[in-house]
Amino acid sequence: YAQIMQTDGTMTGEPEGILLSTAAWSDQNYPKISAVNNNGNMEYYAGWSDGREMMSGTGVYAQKIAAGEIQWAEECVLVLDSDGDDTLKDIVENFYIIQNGLWNDLNIVVQKLNEDGNIAEGWPIDGLVICDAPGNQNNPQCLMIPEGLLIVWEDYRNGDSDIYAQLMDRAGNFLWQATGVPLVQADSDQY
Repeated sequence: YAQIMQTDGTMTGEPEGILLSTAAWSDQNYPKISAVNNNGNMEYYAGWSDGREMMSGTGVYAQKIAAGEIQWAEECVLVLDSDGDDTLKDIVENFYIIQNGLWNDLNIVVQKLNEDGNIAEGWPIDGLVICDAPGNQNNPQCLMIPEGLLIVWEDYRNGDSDIYAQLMDRAGNFLWQATGVPLVQADSDQY
């Protein structure tokens, strides 16, 4: 569910909120939401990790809200369902930042949806791999800057946790080297 609140703390719409998905038999966890100003109209991209495919781990699903109503199918749309678990970590505009893979080799992937809930033109069906270096890449944090999407994460490719980053333009082109650049590589762990 989602709820739209006014700045004075009152709710818009029904008190129980807006139902984002009618999918049955599924656990929906790690919800995230992003707001986009589309020519003066606010639109919201919501997402979550979802266990509806019990035998294949969790996938990431999404819903768009505009004018207080859901815009995509009542069951929502699939963002990514790869082997293992896909965990939604962040949403920036209509970019979904996902951690996926198997333990001890977790990677960071970004999927971009268009306004209709389909994968954006030119984007890979399995998402754009931001970093698939050996070891785990954890806790991505993202920010849209004038050059594009800046992603910073904890990276275990060298055994300890270091801080890495990647900058990509809105079309999905990396502006820095593949698998990211180290921001902090010091002794022991950086979180």
